[in-house]
Formats: sequence, C-alpha cells, structure tokens
Amino acid sequence: MLYREYKPSLPLQPYIFRYWTVQVDQASRQEKCTPDGSVKMFIYLGGNKPVYTDEKGNQKPWHDGVGGHPVPSNLWVQSPANTQVMGCTLKPAFFYRISGIPIAELNNLITDLDLVLGKEGLELKERMQQTPLEAARIQMLDHFLRSKLKQHEISRLRQVKTQVEHAQNLLLHHQGRIDVGKLSNLLNISERSLERQFLSHVGMRPKYYARVLRFNHAYRLKKLGNHLDWNDIAFTCGYYDQNHFIKEFKYFTGTPPTLFYSQQHQIKDVYLGK
Repeated sequence: MLYREYKPSLPLQPYIFRYWTVQVDQASRQEKCTPDGSVKMFIYLGGNKPVYTDEKGNQKPWHDGVGGHPVPSNLWVQSPANTQVMGCTLKPAFFYRISGIPIAELNNLITDLDLVLGKEGLELKERMQQTPLEAARIQMLDHFLRSKLKQHEISRLRQVKTQVEHAQNLLLHHQGRIDVGKLSNLLNISERSLERQFLSHVGMRPKYYARVLRFNHAYRLKKLGNHLDWNDIAFTCGYYDQNHFIKEFKYFTGTPPTLFYSQQHQIKDVYLGK
C-alpha cells in the first residue's frame, strides 16, 4: 500500500486536516472501521472500490462521495487489489458549514458527491480523471474547496464560526482531554444545547467525540514510539488507568492491544493517529 499526504493551502488549513492518495496493490485483510473524528471525501480513480460490511455481514454500497463517522464502530472494510483513491480529511463542522447537511446523516455510509456538492462535485471528478499528475489533482481539489469556502463567507452569518466549531476546535486542541461541562461554560452555552448542536454539526455527541480524539491521540503516541509503555500512554492521554485504556482500545478496534499489534492494519495506519 502506497500512501501520500499533502497539506491544504493556507486559507483551508483551519478547516481541513490533509489531502491524501492511497494505492493498494495487494488486497488487504478485513479490518474494523475506527472513527478518527473527521469527515472524509473519497474520489476513486479506478474501477475497484473497498468493500464495507455491517455487523450482520450485509455489504454496504460504496462509491465516490463523502463519509461521516463509523459509529458506533460497527463497520468492517476490506480493500481489493489495484485500488486507487484520493481524497481529503475535513473537520466535521466545516463540512456542515459548506454543505448544510447534518453530519449525523452521513455516519456509517457514503453519500454521493452530487448530493453533497451538487453538479460541481461530479465535474470535479471528471477533470481529475483527465489529469495524469497527482499534484495537479490535489491542486484542483484544493481550489474547489477554497471556492466553496469563499461562497459561504459571503454570508455574514456563515462567516462567523459557530459555538460548535469553537467547541470542536477546543476538543481537537486538547486531544479530547477537556470536560464537556467546562466546555459549555467557556462558550456560555448549556450542555443540552451544545449536545444537540454538536450532533448535527459534528456528527456525534461531545463526550463521544472526546473519547474518539483521546483514543486517536493514544494510537498516535504508540505509532510514533513503539517502545512506550501502555501505562505511560494511558497516563498521558488521561485514562484512569491501564485497564480503562485497554477497555477503550478494545471498544474502538475490536481487539485488545496485544492481539491488535500482532497483526497488520494497513487501512487503520492510513488514517488513525494522524
């Protein structure tokens, strides 16, 4: 599996984590989908696409489009050989801002490009397919999203970041280690109101989003320093103890850490722990 990552242009960096391309030469093993707290846009450049199944083994249709969060972690994915995909990883509240689509409605599925981005989304893919250079495709995608941002900044209402965006960014900055009650007090909003808006703008409740971000931080630490002790990681990420961390690890990945790291996880390593 060949993975490349690109930074968004400066105006988009507050809203988009990264652009990326993935080329799969050999079929991957089936893996449980784990949320990383982002919304993803997928554009497939060939005929092959990954196979997603739910907890009952039912195959879910997958194609170009935008995917929300795999919550509550009940999707599995397997990529066939010769799969080529490019896309971007966005902050959920930003995608809500430019699309107006409640993020919770995107969870556990892929929504067609034309449904979320209109005819422009399909035209973008056609231009990309006609462009042989990867860097040029990335520039096309970046330009497209900058134009969407500019369109929505014309409206004074949309120009101002919402309280939910501020809450999302605070949780991201602290890797989920901030109490939701404290968060609502900082933003002068009730916990109930924050929860309701968060579900729409971000796609999950703030406490669950904090859990997702904390787990991803732990995954990143292990990825960067394989020698780190589990107790150190649990303490650094704010878990009560090692047992609490192992319980969360098993919840999000489906297996305890020891078994997990005895296997390969090509797909998870592409997007988790970034």
